[in-house]
Amino acid sequence: MHKDINPATLQLKIIDFGLSTVLSSENALVLNPNVLEGTLVYISPEQTGRMNRAMDYRTDFYSLGDVSLSLASLG
Repeated sequence: MHKDINPATLQLKIIDFGLSTVLSSENALVLNPNVLEGTLVYISPEQTGRMNRAMDYRTDFYSLGDVSLSLASLG
């Protein structure tokens, strides 16, 4: 998972994999649930800890949709 998709990291390709995680299974291991990783405006509800669900690859899809919507509404 990339975990920090936002307009600054979205170009022709996604860059800045500093917060990324390699998933060995469907569920990612959260090391410190009290620390938010990523750009607050674009992170998924699962990343905030406000949902009782584990983070997985769909977290990046949520962020990508959020970034796409914000970029589409600029015009």
